[in-house]
Amino acid sequence: MAPENSDKPETATVLQKRIQTERQERYRQQLAATGEAKSKHGSKPKAPNPAAADH
Repeated sequence: MAPENSDKPETATVLQKRIQTERQERYRQQLAATGEAKSKHGSKPKAPNPAAADH
């Protein structure tokens, strides 16, 4: 997404929108990667319940 005048900086509004869309895309990628990692390794084992061990 190069502006016509590449030597001029983007306007604040354009920059904010671009940052927002890039952050949303990065967030989606992280969610996808997290989901893949969980599906490969399963869920974390749960800690033992100390109350159940007393009985």
